Amino acid sequence: MTTGGVGNQAKDPRIVAAEVQQAEAAALKAATEAAAAQRQEREAMSEAALAQREAERRKAVAEADKAVSDARQTQIASLIPDFSKVSVPAAKIEGDQAVRGNDLARHALRGAASKAADQIKNAVSGSGLRPLVLVTSDQDLATADGAYVEVDAGLTHLTESAESLLPVAQGADFGITLAAAAAYVLPGLLSMLAPRQTLSSRSIADDDTAAVAAISGALIDQCDVHIDDFRLVPAAGLLERERYLRQRRNLLAQYKLSQDRVRIDGETRRAELAERLTALNKQKDASNGAPTQGLLAEIAEVTAARDSVTAEVSLASVTADTVNALVTAIDAFFIAIHTTAAGAKRSAFVSGALHEALRVAVDGKKFDAVVYVKSAGGSVDQRIEELFLRKDRIESTASVSVSYWAINPATSNVLVSGVETGTVRLSGELGGDVTLTYIESP
Repeated sequence: MTTGGVGNQAKDPRIVAAEVQQAEAAALKAATEAAAAQRQEREAMSEAALAQREAERRKAVAEADKAVSDARQTQIASLIPDFSKVSVPAAKIEGDQAVRGNDLARHALRGAASKAADQIKNAVSGSGLRPLVLVTSDQDLATADGAYVEVDAGLTHLTESAESLLPVAQGADFGITLAAAAAYVLPGLLSMLAPRQTLSSRSIADDDTAAVAAISGALIDQCDVHIDDFRLVPAAGLLERERYLRQRRNLLAQYKLSQDRVRIDGETRRAELAERLTALNKQKDASNGAPTQGLLAEIAEVTAARDSVTAEVSLASVTADTVNALVTAIDAFFIAIHTTAAGAKRSAFVSGALHEALRVAVDGKKFDAVVYVKSAGGSVDQRIEELFLRKDRIESTASVSVSYWAINPATSNVLVSGVETGTVRLSGELGGDVTLTYIESP
């Protein structure tokens, strides 16, 4: 039975299945032949050629990937700024000093001085009263004290000698007093007349001056403080004794003049008596060995008067010479103690007067302690941190050490001694706000 034309007739399912099988067989054959051909090709090529071909393939793939990546990066870079091309100037510190190094050193010194002052105050304030303290950066205290001892000894010996040669009243024992005074004075004057020169050399650096100032400032809340090189000469003590000796010296000069007059008048009187005695002896010789009792009595009287005047002249001469020697010694002593030796800062008298209160009370004041101060140096460490889009940060640490000791001038015993260190840290923004912190050191 037919339904129409031949073109409209449906294929037989068996035919369709056969065609499919043929197509699949052809495809399988083609694939098999291709695989065989590829296998034959691979077998025909050497291993080196295969490796090269594989490398070229991989290179081509990598280049293609890089091209794609570069294209993408270029696309992204066109949208984001390249900060690597921004030029940021580096922080620059001019000079060889740390930033605010002077401030750091000053604060560090203040910290060290405060610690040292606390130790000193604890050592010298046992009586409950405000002690008098001498602060110095001169380690050679013995020279100044020695000047006082020498001036004191000279004033004492010369004043006592002057008093001995200025008797209140003439007496029979004056000759003995005079001889004893001469024997006492002249040997003791040898050392005073010898030239003395005290040569000293010292360097007072700014840091020592700052250390003295810092410790003195820290002591004044509980102590009366004198700075060794910065004070006035006391208008008492040695100064008064020197004035008194000058008065004695003037009296001695007047006394010498009076003795010179006694000697001159005595020599005139002795010459007159000698002439009178010569005349009387001539009368005696003219009496042919029978002088009268009156003549003999007169001869004896004139002889006694002549001998007495001779003794007075001799005594006055010795007195005048001794007084003159003492006046000369006093003048030489004054010149010596008021002369500033080469290399010295002050005369022995001024140095002694300034340090007299170490030995005795002057105008009611006596030093309870002598404090020596010396800066032991220090260092400043600095770190600067450069920050992007922010101010640079700075951190500096300064340390300063101070050596000190205090002695009791009455015994020279050390009351306290040590080395204190002050440390401060500065941190903050360079050119901006900073913070200063004191760091306690052990």
